[in-house]
Amino acid sequence: MGHWGIRRVLCAAGLALLPAAATAQTLPDGYSPERLLPEKGQQVQSDINLRGQGSDDEIGGSAFLRTPLWQGESSYLMLQGEGSLHNEWDRGETQWGGTLGLIWRQGLDLDDAVGLNAFVDLGEAQGFAGQGSVGLEYEHLGARGTSYRAGSNLYLPFADYTEDYDRGRAPRLGGDFYLGVGQDHGPHRVEGFLTGFHYLETEAAKPLWGVTGQMEYRYAGLDFLPTGSHLYASLGARWDTIEDDISPLFGVGISITFWDDGQHERVAEVRRNLAYGSPFVPIDYKDQQCAAGDVPKEMAVNLSTYLTDGDMDFGEIFPGGTAVPGLLPPGAIDTMCQGYGDCLAAMNSLVLPQAYSEGLTTIHFVKAAGSCDGRIEFVVNSG
Repeated sequence: MGHWGIRRVLCAAGLALLPAAATAQTLPDGYSPERLLPEKGQQVQSDINLRGQGSDDEIGGSAFLRTPLWQGESSYLMLQGEGSLHNEWDRGETQWGGTLGLIWRQGLDLDDAVGLNAFVDLGEAQGFAGQGSVGLEYEHLGARGTSYRAGSNLYLPFADYTEDYDRGRAPRLGGDFYLGVGQDHGPHRVEGFLTGFHYLETEAAKPLWGVTGQMEYRYAGLDFLPTGSHLYASLGARWDTIEDDISPLFGVGISITFWDDGQHERVAEVRRNLAYGSPFVPIDYKDQQCAAGDVPKEMAVNLSTYLTDGDMDFGEIFPGGTAVPGLLPPGAIDTMCQGYGDCLAAMNSLVLPQAYSEGLTTIHFVKAAGSCDGRIEFVVNSG
């Protein structure tokens, strides 16, 4: 799509999200807290941002710090670090994470700018996991304080975490994109964004895609804080192929800049992890069909029996490596396994890993969620 094609798409998205405001004015000196580049001659401000966000099934918070590393006449390089904590209350699970990234932005002319960013996300949610990401941004400044934005992110997990069937969420290979428009009204700024996202199918997991729509509001008229500081609030909704329903989204926060010397200006935040606000994305596992005659997935055959070798008295020690089938009465394994072929094969090849005393033994043939591979678990009394 050519340059003018991009402009037409962004303008159409803007008209759909925000009505035109003929009386809208920019802040003094053209200040806006959400532009890719500061006004000509201004330096980029450092800032700290506290943000709370949630939906109908989770709530979380994050804090991120940004500071410029280098700035030229129409470009700059910025460092961002972030920590986050989320709780998914319907599953009773908590996830935490840390993020570090670089942001490069370049002005093309007085009205247009582009950006490139790269991040690394690390965290814990039912196991440690991480991903890298790269993102692109574009902004066009219109008349009377209006700005149009577009962007996209690609997410590259460090491993295929969907292979672990115990995970409900994890970084996944995928991407997202957004179109948005913002309007200044004195110290107020209103923005609207439309987002699409898609995470690829894996051997274990179904593909995941969806859309979100979100309105954001910023109030920068806080006289007791440095210029550029502002309050933040957002409302929106998400639809995805896992829930197959509309989920409400909300957010609140505050941004505090470090200087109020008239020479520094805050710039726009990078938009990423747009679907769920976190690198940890839900996983919808495929239904696996195990072989005929096998124990079904996500089930266990719970067995209790005595190890009753007639040649040994109670209390004697079984040598390590003793084959369990030789210690059981004839037909006991068939009865315990109820005819399941994979259980029969496992029990008939089972040996004790170390010396045990003769006594009551509880044996479990277990299959993990979503897996066709079973395993034996057993406990033998010490006598």
